[in-house]
Amino acid sequence: MIHHPFRHLIFSPTISQLVFNRHLQLQYNGLKYASKCLKPPSERFVATKKVDLYSPPKPKPHTLFLDLDETLIHTCELNQNPQSVISQADERGYVEQFGINVRPFCREFLQRLTNFYDIYAFTASTLPYATAVVKHLDPKGEWFKGILHRGNCMETRNGYYIKDLRIAGGRDPAKALIVDNLSHSFAFHIPNGIPILEWHDDQADTELKFLMSYLIDAVQ
Repeated sequence: MIHHPFRHLIFSPTISQLVFNRHLQLQYNGLKYASKCLKPPSERFVATKKVDLYSPPKPKPHTLFLDLDETLIHTCELNQNPQSVISQADERGYVEQFGINVRPFCREFLQRLTNFYDIYAFTASTLPYATAVVKHLDPKGEWFKGILHRGNCMETRNGYYIKDLRIAGGRDPAKALIVDNLSHSFAFHIPNGIPILEWHDDQADTELKFLMSYLIDAVQ
């Protein structure tokens, strides 16, 4: 597996052959769907979805968009012994609770990379949910510069959510990277996409540790 031509699609050096093969198949299916079934929307349509993102006083030239679910965190039922419990108000004002597990090295990953990138969450989840998760990960608001959510995605006819980086006003897509566990999510920006191994609760996982080093090298 060490010499496999697509070994770089998983960053940790200790992944089993079974996990590696499953990851390859998932990414292959997503990329095949992206290339065979999807057509990027027109610039005119993208303009209707454009969002002027908050830009810090001294913006960094490079942008990092991060998926949340199965990339940085995993949510679960309260009876599944989560690390933490989060309360969120939905769009109708009802408060609900859910469990959350945070991927190993997540906060170190964010803390280090904010020195090299302006970081934004880009999720197919709702804004109230994403806001609650980001606040849990970054309670002081030091690392994330903003949130793009389901309403900012392009929804396909069969219900897939695609993250088009062109909607991010003020950020150059050519100098942006997006990390996601589903490769179809960055279907219109495959050269900018980094597929990460999906995560649920494995506390021995080291993907973010090795991805952090890769992203620092990439920006330099």
